[in-house]
Amino acid sequence: VSKVSVKKNVNGDWQETTQFKDGDEVQVGINYTIPPNSFTTSPYQVKYQLPSGITITKTESGIVKDPDTKEELGTYQISMDGLITITYNDQFNTIEEYQGTVQVTGSISSNGSGENGEIHFPGSNTTITVEKEHEQNDTDIFVKKEAQVASDKKSISYKVIVSTTKG
Repeated sequence: VSKVSVKKNVNGDWQETTQFKDGDEVQVGINYTIPPNSFTTSPYQVKYQLPSGITITKTESGIVKDPDTKEELGTYQISMDGLITITYNDQFNTIEEYQGTVQVTGSISSNGSGENGEIHFPGSNTTITVEKEHEQNDTDIFVKKEAQVASDKKSISYKVIVSTTKG
C-alpha cells in the first residue's frame, strides 16, 4: 500500500478529510504497488482487509483494467466484511512493477473505532477520527425527600416527591 485517501460525501461532493461522524458516507481510495517478481505461482492475488469501522453495504465485483491501455488484467471482489481481493489473469506481467488503485464506497461506523475514535488503515500512515454520537439526556427528573421523626422516637416517616416537566 503506497497511499490511502479517505473522502466523505458532503452534499454530493467527495471531500478528502480525516474527520468523520458516525454514519457518514465514505469513499476509500487505495494506491498500491506490486514489486517486480512478486508472484511465483498462479493465481496472482492481492488482498487488503479494510479496517473495522468501514462498513460495506453490498458485495462488489468487476474487471481490473490497465489505466493506460484499458487491457483487462483480472477481476476484483469486495466482500461485505471489507476484504478486497484482486486476482490477476495468467497474462499479467509479473516481471515488472505494477501500480494500481482500488476504490471502495461504504459508510463509517464508530463501533469499529478505538476508544479515542480513531480508525487506522493497515499498511499506511492514514488514520481517521470518528466523532461518536453522544447520547443526550432529555430527562428532567427531580427527586425530593423529606423525613420526620415520630414523637415517640421509634419511627421515621419519609415523604418522597418525584416530578418531571418533560415526562
